[in-house]
Amino acid sequence: MSWYRNAGSARYHLARDDWTRTGRAVCGARIPRPGYVASTAEEATTARSEPCKHCARKGPALAERARASSHLAAIHRRAPSAPARWLAGQGLLEGDRRLDHGCGHGADARTFDLDPWDPHWAPESPPEGTYDVILSAYVANVLHELDEGPLVNELRRLLAPGGVAWIVVRRDVREAHWTSRGTYQRPVVLDLPERRRTSGYVIYELRQEDPEPDVECSSCGKMFVSGTGHPSLAICGGCR
Repeated sequence: MSWYRNAGSARYHLARDDWTRTGRAVCGARIPRPGYVASTAEEATTARSEPCKHCARKGPALAERARASSHLAAIHRRAPSAPARWLAGQGLLEGDRRLDHGCGHGADARTFDLDPWDPHWAPESPPEGTYDVILSAYVANVLHELDEGPLVNELRRLLAPGGVAWIVVRRDVREAHWTSRGTYQRPVVLDLPERRRTSGYVIYELRQEDPEPDVECSSCGKMFVSGTGHPSLAICGGCR
């Protein structure tokens, strides 16, 4: 672990994930912070997401701008992405219903036979019902931090009990900025278990745990999960 001091900004370097705090806000604006040095990794992570005064006033507007331009980040791939190839090689994309959420031009979806959906490039087949496996590759990085929570919540809503969503984020984005292509990019750190970490990406694991039985069947006495039995009577599916 090493520390750096600059007159007008602070840099925090953690060897474990090679991440540097450069004294910029989430919009890319520089924050004057003379002599500032984070004392812990947690503090540095919090500081990374600190909004400048402009962001505090215009956060929703910036989020809308990032959302509107996010489709420009989609890449025409001749081969599937590296994270998708690794997941498939480990057998982690297997399931009855599988979705590529934010599929872009669809290379991963075509290669691994996933249901494609993208609000711009593949809007004709919106996700319906629940899925056993969901892939969301390089989506969170192009969204404003205000849309990070809604994205995770949407993936959780689409997961079947026991299902899993693989959320892939880039590691080579050091600070929030607007690219030459007019897209927004920002570093993303999720409070989820990591399945794989490389120099270029991190794969986070979001699981929909099987719900605990919470209703006793009035017929056989067995416990079952709310919503899986008779819609109005406390009767499990086996006794219906």
